[in-house]
Amino acid sequence: MKLLHQFLPIFVVFCFLSVASGQEVDSVDKPITKIGVVNGMASYLPKPVYPKLPIDMCASGQVRIRVLIGKNGRVKEAEAISGNRFLRNSAVKAARRARFNRTVDAPPIEHLGIVIYNFPPSKGCLK
Repeated sequence: MKLLHQFLPIFVVFCFLSVASGQEVDSVDKPITKIGVVNGMASYLPKPVYPKLPIDMCASGQVRIRVLIGKNGRVKEAEAISGNRFLRNSAVKAARRARFNRTVDAPPIEHLGIVIYNFPPSKGCLK
């Protein structure tokens, strides 16, 4: 038991330093730039499928998707951050298929941006 108490502080410090240095390396290796709305930067921006249920419910409006664009221009992560909940899944699926141009004179880095999809009201729902 005394042996455990002798080495426990050393083990804890070692673990703390390992975790701290790992976090430091990650933040240096993976810089992420926030760039706002990225619809205009897309080389391919697929249209989302307008699901039948939301059409029947007269769901419409704007859906915003937060995307993490990888160094190669492909979407690594996509998450709906606003908009009608019945339209979000369709918009996220479309955003995941999007492709973006890389800035030629800048080093390849990841970008965090927003893709905006507009779902117009269906013809039977216009007031």
